[in-house]
Amino acid sequence: MNHVVLLHGLGPVSPLDFSLRVFFALILGGLIGVERQWRQRNAGLRTNALVAVGTSLFIMITPLIGRDGNVFQIVSYVVSGIGFLAGGVIFKERLSVSGLNTAATLWCTAAVGALVGFGFLIEATIGVCAIMTANVALRPIARIINAHPMEDLEVLASYEVHALCHPNLEEAIRSVLTDALHVNKLPMTALYTENVADQRMEIVADITVTGRAESRLERVVSRLAKESGIIGTSFRLVPTSADEQAALAESGATD
Repeated sequence: MNHVVLLHGLGPVSPLDFSLRVFFALILGGLIGVERQWRQRNAGLRTNALVAVGTSLFIMITPLIGRDGNVFQIVSYVVSGIGFLAGGVIFKERLSVSGLNTAATLWCTAAVGALVGFGFLIEATIGVCAIMTANVALRPIARIINAHPMEDLEVLASYEVHALCHPNLEEAIRSVLTDALHVNKLPMTALYTENVADQRMEIVADITVTGRAESRLERVVSRLAKESGIIGTSFRLVPTSADEQAALAESGATD
């Protein structure tokens, strides 16, 4: 199939063809970057535009030098280089990783630049439309999926619920806590009391559930807070793996 609409292939590239390809790469990379810049991501308008332009320039090196260079080898080097660049926008903070979508966008932008460098402008435009669809149109779908409760997933999570009260209210608070956990379908594995300073008692309930249970634990804590004599109440996620323990230890979040 021939693509001779305006520019095509890696034959001799005139200054006009070269300029048009670079300009088109700049425009398409910029279109991708606008969405990233709008969401205030680390790699925004200029980064994506430069990736597209740079990739197209690398592709056009072969026809410019007039030698039988291996352009596919050049493409492979570009892809490897983009991998290092994309790694710079990926960050790990405690137990979460951010920047993966931005890194993937840079990778796709390089592919768009390569298509422009080869002269496949229509295909490059289609690629931009696909990238924008993934970053914009699929975002609401991803949010709907993320909002789906995780109780059906085989992921165990452990929590602690803490209630601080006066010693004479210990039995009453234990009863309220037990009832609140039962109402919210949170299985309790242990319930114990610890003495703290200034004549205060801390009641601690250990819970292990399938999936995450933050919303239900919020209701439990709110129920406890309504009791008179409660000094303070809270819950926390207890790390269950060595990696999670190490991550929390590094951030100073462990007791």
